[in-house]
Parts: sequence; C-alpha cells; structure tokens
Amino acid sequence: MSESNSPCPLYRSLLFVPANNTRALDKAQSLPADNIAIDLEDAVAADQKDSLRDALPDLIASRQFGHGSLWVRINAVDTPAGHADLRAVARLPVDGIILPKVENAEDVHRTGVLLGDAKRMITMVETPLGVINAAACCAAHPQVAAVMLGAQDLTAALTLPASNGDRSGLQYALQATLLAARAAGVAALDSVSADFRNLDALSAECAEALRFGYDGKAAIHPAQLDPIHATFSVSDAELAAARAVVACFDEATERGQSVAKLDGRMIEALHARRASAVIARAELERKVQ
Repeated sequence: MSESNSPCPLYRSLLFVPANNTRALDKAQSLPADNIAIDLEDAVAADQKDSLRDALPDLIASRQFGHGSLWVRINAVDTPAGHADLRAVARLPVDGIILPKVENAEDVHRTGVLLGDAKRMITMVETPLGVINAAACCAAHPQVAAVMLGAQDLTAALTLPASNGDRSGLQYALQATLLAARAAGVAALDSVSADFRNLDALSAECAEALRFGYDGKAAIHPAQLDPIHATFSVSDAELAAARAVVACFDEATERGQSVAKLDGRMIEALHARRASAVIARAELERKVQ
C-alpha cells in the first residue's frame, strides 16, 4: 500500500452519487465507501441544477450516509452555478466540497476563504492547465485535503485516442498529480473508471495507481467499491511486516542503536515511521469494516 501523510481520514474510495438519483442516494446510505460525493456537476442537467441545489438540505437531513465522509461536488467555481453551489453548501452539515476543473491557486484560495475552516476541499485535475498548476493548487489553502485526477475530461482535452484500458498517455498527469499531493501533504485519488461493468479493467487501474503511490480511487457504481478496497487496504501480510519492522527498530533503539537489521535488510527511522503509518492505517480500516 502507499504511505499516507496521515492515517485519518480514509481515502481508499470516493463514490459519486448523482443528486437527481433518489434510488442511488438511498442505497448509498448502506454502502462501505470511505467518502460519498453528492454530484451537482456532471451528473445533473443544466435545467436541474437550481432545483437540486435548493433540495440539498432536505436530501441530506433525511439520510444517514454511513461511516464515511460526505462531500458535495459543486459546479466549476468560475460559473454562476458554482458560486450558488458554494454559498449553499457552506451552510450544510457536510465534510466538504469537491472542486471540478481546478486550474489556478487563486480560485482554490478564494473558495477556501468563502467555505470556512469547518469544511475541507478536494481539488480535481481535469485539464492541461490543471496538471501544470496542480502543485500550486494543492498548496493554495490549508483546507485542501486531497486532489483527484479527472481522467475523462483530461483525456478529451489532450485529444488522446480511445484508451481501451491503456493509460500511457496519462502517465505524466498521474505522476504530476501524485507529486503535487505529496508536496502539499494531502491525499491523492485516482480517476473513476467509466466502464463500471468491467471490474478487471478497474482492478488494473487500481494496481497502476497503487504503484504510483495513490491513496485510493473514485467510483461511480457500488460494484466498484470492493475491487478498490481490495487494492488500497492494508493486507494481513503487510500489517504483520509493518509490525515486525517497528518491533525490530524499537529493540535496536533500546540498545542505543540508530539502525537495525531485519531479514537481511537495514531498518532506519524512516522505515519505522512508514511502518507505523501502515499500522495506524490498518487499525483505522479495521474499525470501519
């Protein structure tokens, strides 16, 4: 698994649920997603945005969305709908907002100021300029908690051919988004996999994102949650290995040594810190199972 800067909260999964899909919203209450995002942007037609925004307070008050964090994906902050979304969501009992198509740090900072310190933000990298400015956007306000790659829009903007599972054209964007997250000390989420019936392709994307160092992946269908959690959760073997590293290093420290040896490997403080983070992450995951 990847090393997170903090074991809490969990960002293994983020499930988008359309604000206009009552059945999906009802079902989301019992789903094990770490994060639920009520979507006011892509999933909602232009002529529905105002009425659904007005309905958000009742929609949220009438439901309990499980153990995870609750977010609202608003419309782009440089649009009238986005401005209205932000004002409405700032007053609602949600954990934060998801900002689509983020391209500059000034927009992120202004949004954070308007949102207030009680709510967090997830910024989305969906355009070429968003990729270029990802690091500045992640660091633009202390309430930024995570950054998510939006591969669908970015693929279109880059005029990449149909991928059929090949994301080689997005390799730079994947790396740049991850580097921006780590430099700012926030979580990194991989894009949704649009073909929600193809769980093999989803698992392959999850494995790729894990190799890059991502913390989790977004989803658009409940069936995608199990493969995502299977990839981004700490396995029993990983947990046992982490505990062995910490125990070995602690024993060496008690002897006045700054370096330990375990199964032929040198163990330093950085390895112990990473192992401790894995243990904390595993403990949190097991609490929500």
